Amino acid sequence: MWLKILTGVWIIALAIGGGWYALHGEPSVREQTSIGNARPVVDRAIVDVVAAVGGGPVVAVSGFDRVKSCKITPVRSGAEFHRGVDLYTSPGSESAILHMIASGLPARYHAHAGSSAKLTLDADAGDFVAVDGTVPAPGLIRIEADTGCRQDRGATVGESSPPAGSLWAAALAPVLGALGQPAVSYATVADLACPSGGSLRSVQASLPPGSAPASLAITLRTLAATPAAASRTTFAFRSGAVDVVTAANPTSHAVTVTATTRCRA
Repeated sequence: MWLKILTGVWIIALAIGGGWYALHGEPSVREQTSIGNARPVVDRAIVDVVAAVGGGPVVAVSGFDRVKSCKITPVRSGAEFHRGVDLYTSPGSESAILHMIASGLPARYHAHAGSSAKLTLDADAGDFVAVDGTVPAPGLIRIEADTGCRQDRGATVGESSPPAGSLWAAALAPVLGALGQPAVSYATVADLACPSGGSLRSVQASLPPGSAPASLAITLRTLAATPAAASRTTFAFRSGAVDVVTAANPTSHAVTVTATTRCRA
């Protein structure tokens, strides 16, 4: 008799506990969460990185992009997304900037920068979002916040064009004028909430394949006396409160011009 009563009480307790966890409990593994759950964490990580880097490097933030499809279980598919920020700086300063980011991120990131011989950054943004930094080329630091493999829900990414006469359109116009052709399309690739209000926003103008000049450094040289980067395929500079990065695809010779405004202190 008592055994039956105890068994019944145990079953009820399990049901109540399970119901409470479903409503209030934290996920214990990444696969229990969705891309939609991870996106605000990814976005905040990029905002925090840009704040930590200070006003030195010129920045360009990418879209929230699908990296690949993946398997959550052998019979259940998922997806992996990431957002990145490219930092353009003087060659030789990469290690100092990575350490500046590591020390400037909130303590909860447990950020660590590698030695001068290993130019990397590792951090944990929470909710199973990894933040990694690399140096793909001298003077270029790339920081990416990655969702890992999750349920492919809530990943819709909206795009919009900058209004005519906006700060971003005004920053893009001289570059497009120097390149001698209008953009094929405009898109707001990042519009990330700032802690103090407003947003960190990147607007991108895209030019078609074959539009790149022989050298961006030569074609755009009159736009900045001391650009953060100037090469055949890259030209990065600051125009007032806007960071402007022009990049040519070495294969298709298409060009993208990204104008980014940062969070206000």
